[in-house]
Amino acid sequence: MAADYVCKTIDPENPDGPKIDVIFPAEYTLRLFKYWPVDYENLRAAKSVLDNVERIFFGVREFNEGGWCYTGRPSEWYIRERIEVPFPRDKVFAVYTNPRMYVYECRAEWAATDDPFCPVNWQNQIQRNHMAEEHFLAGAMEGEPTFQAVPWYNPYGDCLVFKMADEAAVAERIDDLLTIYRSADDNRPIGFQVKGIAAIIRKFVLSGLEVVSETDTESVKSVSITALLLAAYEEHPPTVSRRLGYTAAMEFDFRAKRRSIPMDELQPASG
Repeated sequence: MAADYVCKTIDPENPDGPKIDVIFPAEYTLRLFKYWPVDYENLRAAKSVLDNVERIFFGVREFNEGGWCYTGRPSEWYIRERIEVPFPRDKVFAVYTNPRMYVYECRAEWAATDDPFCPVNWQNQIQRNHMAEEHFLAGAMEGEPTFQAVPWYNPYGDCLVFKMADEAAVAERIDDLLTIYRSADDNRPIGFQVKGIAAIIRKFVLSGLEVVSETDTESVKSVSITALLLAAYEEHPPTVSRRLGYTAAMEFDFRAKRRSIPMDELQPASG
């Protein structure tokens, strides 16, 4: 049975003091293990960053106060299942935590030209604060992974995540809410992340977001993924780059049964 995994890293509020616990939630790691094997393998890269931190940022979440981003450069990472290569020099690996230090996102981003350990455009997006081996979660996982291209709500980051291919991705931040995932292999879009789901739902009070489907026994209330994307788009003035980014996200071919997310799944973790 998977359990939360705890490791030590630098305390962003006291970098010279004792190290603190960072938690990989079991729900998150098990999801990656079962359905997104490449992202699961790249938790090794995330742990390497937490063990060898180069930069720390705060103010990384649009609608949720707090949270941290640790960045660094692992020596290697996985770009496809069982294909491990040197980590590219033009990218940096980022590990995002919520205020309670629960990891909710691990990903590669383009490196800034002025500091190769910072994500590109970091001054405007986030605020700076001062294989071969067995996977470190191997003992907590059971069964074999099987990739599934279905949207998933991550309660620890209050974000909706979708990937259509089991490949390493590089994050292209479109705005404060939308990130497009591009293949590290050929740069094609392979998924997206939308942040601030709970705040979007509160703001729109489900108007225009809700989908009601009938089952044999009851009505099931869900939230349309396309409607969430449209609501996120309306949060900022339209630009060409935002229009292209949101168009790319809405063009992904979701499986018919997951064009919406049941309301009972959209419950952010406390903290």
